[in-house]
Amino acid sequence: MPSLASCQIFDLIITENNDSIACKIIRTTEDKIFFKAWMNGTKTSTNIPKRSVSRYEYKAIKNGSFVRTPGTLYIHAGDPEITALHKNSIYASLGIIDLGLNYERLIWAKPGASFPYIWFKIGGGFMAIPMALEGPVVSSTCNLLTGQDNHHFEISIGFGAIFNTYWEREWHGLPAGGLGYRYQNPNTGFLFRAGIGSPEILYMSIGKSF
Repeated sequence: MPSLASCQIFDLIITENNDSIACKIIRTTEDKIFFKAWMNGTKTSTNIPKRSVSRYEYKAIKNGSFVRTPGTLYIHAGDPEITALHKNSIYASLGIIDLGLNYERLIWAKPGASFPYIWFKIGGGFMAIPMALEGPVVSSTCNLLTGQDNHHFEISIGFGAIFNTYWEREWHGLPAGGLGYRYQNPNTGFLFRAGIGSPEILYMSIGKSF
């Protein structure tokens, strides 16, 4: 096991007050996180109650990409290039046959895994296929992301429905999913998506994570 001093990628703890701690997590219990971190040039072993933690991630922040706050375990707010993503995202999407607004919630985060991030998405909008379908559409998908930095490959699968106002004014089920590229900056929150999918055919999305 590498020593704390030789770590190239640190674990990350973010408190409820939005303070960030770059550390090496040793173990977790039901109510505490035990970790090692540097304070004033000295390695310190300590722990923090889980009730005081907003989230924690393994292998989430690169050594040398942050500045430590003197006299504390914290790193400077806004300085670190934290690769852990925010838990919430909202974005607008434009496809060949539809447009919509979507909300995502991060439900799984484990950097280093094959799919380090898994999101649950719900969305709604309007869809139109000339001479066939037209009306409001809703969808729900599970989105799987690969990649550790700002750039990700995204796979999504789920279901949707459209209320067809062109003919019979009834709900019809639709497959929902896709494959695409996703750029998500954990510092600025900027989010961009592009790819192929259903029902959009081709899509592009721009939004914000927080």
